[in-house]
Parts: sequence; structure tokens; C-alpha cells
Amino acid sequence: MSKFTLEKIDSDNVKKIDMHESVSTVNIPALQTQKEELENMASKIQAQLDQISEVLAEYEKLPK
Repeated sequence: MSKFTLEKIDSDNVKKIDMHESVSTVNIPALQTQKEELENMASKIQAQLDQISEVLAEYEKLPK
């Protein structure tokens, strides 16, 4: 069973009805933009983590 249902309001907006009787209005283009921004941010953070991991891995190879 789904945690929520969507009802179309107009071409850009839907009503999100949560199963616990909470109702939200969601602007789909704004949600898509937010998703894209978060994916880009996650990608940048992952690149930074990869760089940090690479440096730390090389550090571990140094004589103690």
C-alpha cells in the first residue's frame, strides 16, 4: 500500500494526501528543480569524499 496518494490540481500542482490524514500541495516543477539541485549537490559532495578518501588512503601507505 502506498504511503500517499496524489490528486492533480492543475498542470503544475498536485495535492499529496498522506495516509495519516495530512494534506500537502506540491508544485511539481519546483519539486523537480529541488531534486535536480540536491542530486548536483550530492554529486559534488561525493567527489569531495572521493578526493578525501584518496588522500587518506595514500597517507595510510606512509611509513609510521
